[in-house]
Amino acid sequence: MTDGTMFTSARSKMRTLGSGTAGAARRSSDLLLRRVLRPAYFWVEHNVDVRFDRLAGIETVSRAHLDELTIDSDNTDFGDDDEIYVAVPVLALKAMDRVLPDEVDDLVFVDLGSGKGRVLVYASGRRFHRIIGVEFAAELHSVASENIERGRHPRQRCADIEVVLGDAVEFEIPDDPCVFFLFNPFERPVLEQVVDNIRVSFERNPRPMYVVYHNPVYASAFDEIALFERAWSRTRSRRSECYEVIAYRIRGSAIANPPAEHDDTPTASR
Repeated sequence: MTDGTMFTSARSKMRTLGSGTAGAARRSSDLLLRRVLRPAYFWVEHNVDVRFDRLAGIETVSRAHLDELTIDSDNTDFGDDDEIYVAVPVLALKAMDRVLPDEVDDLVFVDLGSGKGRVLVYASGRRFHRIIGVEFAAELHSVASENIERGRHPRQRCADIEVVLGDAVEFEIPDDPCVFFLFNPFERPVLEQVVDNIRVSFERNPRPMYVVYHNPVYASAFDEIALFERAWSRTRSRRSECYEVIAYRIRGSAIANPPAEHDDTPTASR
């Protein structure tokens, strides 16, 4: 064996060893994530949600099968019979503080698919002009109404909260500047109609408008409309899809802190 052949063979073995070591490290990291970190996140997440509900005097933690709910809408078919209502985690809602202007006094906050009203109560911790929730499942709407009536954010700054029973497609968009919140509440055919309603409302009355879209499965419905631009995004999360969020704005609307898209790398403090 020549010296060149010997060194080539050695380098090849070192690369193989390094590749195997890196692969083993990745597998160990994935195993740690699945068996330790992710369950720990969910435990912390659940306890934060329970604590928020307790402090606010509401109940939004329990889940509900959508096929057991009363829904009077032509768009019911766009929901899966096995789909389960789950409120967006309180920790995931922190993204709203990154993307909205510091001053929100003139903004109407609209939660499309508001469920039991957790997001409405959370949003009332800021000085929105008013807050509206739209929900098409009668039972969820009823719980949300009770939550709004008896509960309040520990540091409530907006008391003008309204819950509307109805289809988001038929909701009449206020003429005020608006923030629309969506936690992947419906499939693309319905979302396209909602997006078009926002577009028509803006073209009729130009004003600042924002969209905060969690678990943005059908983000292309916004991306394909030139009127909307991404202002902030977090499209990779090791915790769950709940933490994936894209914030849109009507072109020209101000934004609070538009950092670049980034990976939501887990940290022990969260």
